[in-house]
Amino acid sequence: MPPPTIHTYRSGESALFVNSYLVEGEDGVVSIDAPMFVSDARAYRARLDALHKPLAGVLLTHPHPDHYNGLTELVAGLDAPILALPEVDH
Repeated sequence: MPPPTIHTYRSGESALFVNSYLVEGEDGVVSIDAPMFVSDARAYRARLDALHKPLAGVLLTHPHPDHYNGLTELVAGLDAPILALPEVDH
């Protein structure tokens, strides 16, 4: 099995240059966090869609809006689990 490919999405200055990651495996993709602004989240989702693989899940790493605000845009119309630490999931 080949190692996963990690695609980095870096938000612009207004979103604090925060990174989100798409970890692409053979059968699907896992998102690590989601961008803050709708425009960035839509661009991030477009990158996911361009991979032509299902979103296997989303991991939210910590409770800062610049890592979870765009989650709704990312998962719209998809059935993917969202995993978060208890301090994020409140």
